[in-house]
Amino acid sequence: MSGCGCNQESSCEDTKQKQNESKTDSCKIKDLATEESKSSCCDNEVQQEPTPDEKDSCGSKQSNSCCGPDTINLPEQVRGNESIVAFISDYSIPKMDCSTEEQMVRMTLSPLVDVKSLVFDLPNRNLKVLHNGESNEITAKLEALGFGAKLNKTEVYENKEHAQEASTFLIPKMDCSAEEQMVRMALSPLHEVKGLSFDLAQRQLVVFHTNGINEITTKLEALGFGAKLVETVKATGELPETPDPTKQAKVLKLLLAINGILFLLNS
Repeated sequence: MSGCGCNQESSCEDTKQKQNESKTDSCKIKDLATEESKSSCCDNEVQQEPTPDEKDSCGSKQSNSCCGPDTINLPEQVRGNESIVAFISDYSIPKMDCSTEEQMVRMTLSPLVDVKSLVFDLPNRNLKVLHNGESNEITAKLEALGFGAKLNKTEVYENKEHAQEASTFLIPKMDCSAEEQMVRMALSPLHEVKGLSFDLAQRQLVVFHTNGINEITTKLEALGFGAKLVETVKATGELPETPDPTKQAKVLKLLLAINGILFLLNS
């Protein structure tokens, strides 16, 4: 019993000291973890970009943010931003001659945020793309389809003759390039028509025009394709395409000749 008093007191003091040291070390580790957490949030070496609809600790303006005032918020890309310079790229696509291939091109380019509008000319195997920024990614996507896509030119898009209205027509019997060409020829003499945008897969046509919707509707109905006006809205900068009647007549004659030969071979 004589040794218990001194040894017990000494043991208690040692235990207290160890507890204090353990507490101090624990706090240091906690502070270090906090600093590392803050570093991982704010340092450039470890970045987690926030989605446009979410706020994280780096992008938030809350006072509890772990980041300091020097944190730079990344700009958000907005599809169809009018302040960005628009370009128009012209492509020749030799193996794109039916609505199925047109639809494949649409599906390929639709995910690209820089693509604003597409104008197809199947009889001439041509595609015009209105877009922001470079055309490299667009070209790569088209080449990957294996349709022989080739970029002819890219230039700054200037809509010098802007259409006032855009009328959408549903044309049930328009589902091939020959019928598309007949529609082009029917509307090309009208000075009010500033551009045409075809979607053969959906049997739809958008006509960009200044006025004269009644005459446009009459011309389309006279073709016997069941054309029906769906709506007319104010034009909002979509890509118009000016019809070329001379070129269209040549293409239509060629298509009719090919169809005639195929008919004779099958009969």
